[in-house]
Amino acid sequence: MKFLAALLIYLFISNFASAQSQNWSKLYGPFKGQVNDFEVVSGNSNIVLATGSEGIFRTTNSGLNWQNVSGVGSNVISISTNDPNIILTNNSKSFDGGLSWAGAQIVDLIELKFAPGSNTIAYGIKIDGIVIRTTDLGTSWHVIDNSLSVYGTFKSLMTSLTEPSVVYTLSDSGYLSKSTDFGNTWQRIRFTERLLTGVCGVVSFKNNQRIIIAADDSVYVSNSGTSGFAAYYNQATSFPKKIIIDEQFTNTLYILSWYMNSPKSVHRSTNGGITWESIFGNAVTGSNIRSTIDGKLYFSGYYSGIYLSTDQGQNFTSIGYKNIEPEGIKNTGNETFYAWDQSGYFRTNNGGANWTLIHGTGGFYPNSLSISNQNHNKIYVSNFSSLSISTDAGRNWIDKNVSALGTLNEIYVMNQNDEIIFAKGFNQVSSSFILGRSTNNGDTWGLINKPSSSYFWNLKLNDGAPADIYFIPSNSVNTNLFRSTDLGSTWTDIAPILEPAQYLHDVSSDPTGKLYCGAASFYTSNDFGNNWDIIYQYIYPRLQIYLLYIDFQNTNKIYSIDPNTKRLYGSSNGGIHWYWADSGLPEVYNINIASITPNSKVLLSTEKGVFYGTPILTVDIKPISEIIPEEFSLEQNFPNPFNPETKLRFNIPMNSAIVNLSIYDATGRIVATLINSPMKAGEYEILWDATGLPGGIYYSVLRNDTQVRTIKMVLLK
Repeated sequence: MKFLAALLIYLFISNFASAQSQNWSKLYGPFKGQVNDFEVVSGNSNIVLATGSEGIFRTTNSGLNWQNVSGVGSNVISISTNDPNIILTNNSKSFDGGLSWAGAQIVDLIELKFAPGSNTIAYGIKIDGIVIRTTDLGTSWHVIDNSLSVYGTFKSLMTSLTEPSVVYTLSDSGYLSKSTDFGNTWQRIRFTERLLTGVCGVVSFKNNQRIIIAADDSVYVSNSGTSGFAAYYNQATSFPKKIIIDEQFTNTLYILSWYMNSPKSVHRSTNGGITWESIFGNAVTGSNIRSTIDGKLYFSGYYSGIYLSTDQGQNFTSIGYKNIEPEGIKNTGNETFYAWDQSGYFRTNNGGANWTLIHGTGGFYPNSLSISNQNHNKIYVSNFSSLSISTDAGRNWIDKNVSALGTLNEIYVMNQNDEIIFAKGFNQVSSSFILGRSTNNGDTWGLINKPSSSYFWNLKLNDGAPADIYFIPSNSVNTNLFRSTDLGSTWTDIAPILEPAQYLHDVSSDPTGKLYCGAASFYTSNDFGNNWDIIYQYIYPRLQIYLLYIDFQNTNKIYSIDPNTKRLYGSSNGGIHWYWADSGLPEVYNINIASITPNSKVLLSTEKGVFYGTPILTVDIKPISEIIPEEFSLEQNFPNPFNPETKLRFNIPMNSAIVNLSIYDATGRIVATLINSPMKAGEYEILWDATGLPGGIYYSVLRNDTQVRTIKMVLLK
């Protein structure tokens, strides 16, 4: 007996040491941010300043951490090449590297550049296409070229690092204008007779005679200044926004384009502009791109934040500036997760250590993602009124026409045949939801009669009965659950008989085909919904069962999210008893959605990002006195012996960083964790239900970071 006691003490102490570490870890990313423009400090590529509608954000470690340095956002931003502490936007300026800001004259700019080597002279292009200049760091601005009626609307600025007084502009009429006296006088050449939709250019930082212009679907290259342009067809995009030269490999060029005119936003040439390939930014609205001398390539999206590549654009990692609040999370393995919101769709292959953007949304809502059961590299995403399918985990996409479905809301792919796709759409004219079906991988679509004409909330597929689909009309006042075994041609209502004043919210299944139903109470069916058993009866103030998540490795483990409290709770005995499952999170978060991985870990979407961990089921704790106790203690349970419930009373004399109350069997194995969280000083009582455990000796152990209290309990069966 002494040996057992010593063993238990060892287990208690070692288990508590691990319990003090968080059972949840916050994943690094994915990130988003509304970014109009950004700049990288010359000479220190770790320092980036990004500006948008939410303010100005600054990082000094390539995006690992961001600081909001100004609450006033702007359209454009530029950093002096002479002094990186001098920064100018279209409405403010900074003299200390962006840590503090002063006001400047407000001008509506689409382009902004410092004159090379100057701390006070900068050039801008207004939204109406007029070119302006400041000589006093934005205190005042003056027009230096308004010849739009002759040369067209000016769209882009260029400067030469080796020629401080030289500035270039490009217009939509195909004119390249050059000034050698800070914009006082201009020389013009016309490099194309075409009227252009998109035009931008760059002057080589190593050779001021090398000028490269991207104009619609062509690239113009000159190695002799403003003459001798060679034209190359750019098959990658037809609407360029920015073009840059790689600062390490000067024969490598990048074009940033508007995604509406190209499947991707970032395009690369490795032969000086002769040929091009699309490399990144599926359906992403990009705002800027920058290369650095140490091999970094930064990219920004108007809605989807900042991205970093260190391999010439082969891979981009999401780096800032704020965590997304995922509207959805799915996984295809222990380390591969997908998360998405209005800013885009993201993927990680290493458990969340870093994320890449695989598809944009254009800022539209709603969005959804589905994964083929037959091929986990085959992914389906919705983007407002389009369906995109990838067979290589999101690197390349094929768009499908889904105009018959209106606004695309959700995608559902049949388990046994991933060419059969169901979709939930919204008809803007009739203001009603519609159900569509494709049997040829989304090439053509037909509409299905819904079993409920008024409502359509969700469609579920049965993991153990591949031909079965389930239609849930509503997630509020609803008592129906419809099943189809013929791809939606006919429907049968199979809903369980619900308790009074309860409504059906969700249905889920496990690999055997067993059905689980959340309707405040909890129901299961072993015959595909023909018969139901009530496993857990909701009686106020017990937990109500809503959305369901089944652990396929152990189907006794079931989780749910309360839409009212936004908390996670779970059951470890098939739904008989339910306990809180979000203890250990560093704060109280609103949990929106969850996903369970093959190793039984749980992903949580919160307003502060994504958390990943192993839930510990805990019960509600009842304070029984406001008197602060004198000592740390655990009283004998009552009743004892017991079957199946017993009460545990304990005292906490001071606020504790973490208190753990766990139940062990006679071998030292944890059978229940009732508390694992910070607690205030006080006297508490908790009810433990041992249903499902065999009779025998159990130990209740209360511990904080310095003390352990143990009692022996007897469960009679």
